[in-house]
Amino acid sequence: SARWTTNMVIAIVYGTLCPPMWILTAINFAITRLAYGYLIPYAETKKPDLGGVFFVSQLRHLHHGLVIYVVLMTGVVMLRATTFVPAALSGASLVYIFYALNRFDNHFSWERLPFQELATAKGKAHDASFEKRPQTGEYVQPELVESS
Repeated sequence: SARWTTNMVIAIVYGTLCPPMWILTAINFAITRLAYGYLIPYAETKKPDLGGVFFVSQLRHLHHGLVIYVVLMTGVVMLRATTFVPAALSGASLVYIFYALNRFDNHFSWERLPFQELATAKGKAHDASFEKRPQTGEYVQPELVESS
């Protein structure tokens, strides 16, 4: 998870300065997809689901990568422009990035469901498709059960 995020941030940051970096990144992600496409369903044992924690962590790290990207591009614009104005405009986008990161951290409640949604979900747990689910002690998402 951390490697994938780091590879994506490197591609975003340096891909603008060196476009062939996008090709290498696409090849890297394609090979990674093939390898993990085999490993996850066939070679790995079942583990507890922590997908939400890792996904939110990846999004937060990509946001931090955007800060690095804006700082780098502001430096490049400052170096190449004849005046300071374009660099000031691109640097001003940091204000929005920090606002969006703060909103991402504080506005979305991804760790806990609101009580109303929890009550609704609990009521749906005992619907007609419950009898069709295999009783193996493993969770099966109701939408994935074949309907007869």
